[in-house]
Amino acid sequence: VDELVKAHDRFAVAPCLCRRRARMTGAGCDAPEESCLIFGEWADYYVRHLQGRSIDRSEVMNIVARADAANLVLQPTNVRVLGVLCCCCGCCCGILRGLQDHPRSSEIVASSFMARHEPESCQGCWVCLERCQMQALTEDADRVTLNTARCIGCGLCVSTCSSGALSLVRKPDSERTQIPVTIHDAWRMISQAQTEAP
Repeated sequence: VDELVKAHDRFAVAPCLCRRRARMTGAGCDAPEESCLIFGEWADYYVRHLQGRSIDRSEVMNIVARADAANLVLQPTNVRVLGVLCCCCGCCCGILRGLQDHPRSSEIVASSFMARHEPESCQGCWVCLERCQMQALTEDADRVTLNTARCIGCGLCVSTCSSGALSLVRKPDSERTQIPVTIHDAWRMISQAQTEAP
């Protein structure tokens, strides 16, 4: 995330529409609402249309740190040139809820990473169990077990693993999806796929 942020010089933050919607219906959680980060020309658009406020790089990094502390999954737009970085919770986010319902979430998410677990190093503190939004980690006697089929590679379990039993590793090239360069390329691919669908 640090490298993605460093590639930009214009930033904005906007409310999370998923959490706002959930709160309006009497549901939701206490995660920060102002947590959708926008970059470059998209940031300009959001500020110009009063959909978000302009912020600097240090505030972006503060929001990212706050998101990690609140167990929020960082979800960038599925493109190489970052436009939006959402800070998502498993209870309000439509995308995460959809992934939670899929038995093999790792296969339907575009992530270059997955968690690696070294059981012999696990000290059974259970912090990772609370942080994992996909229930990829489960309690097994005095240690944790990782179900890689459910891991989306978000890293929430890794950032608080004091024993070092959990780490992020790159997926093999054969398991990684092709990521479009810009949002316009992504829209073009989606449009083409819809046109070709039976």
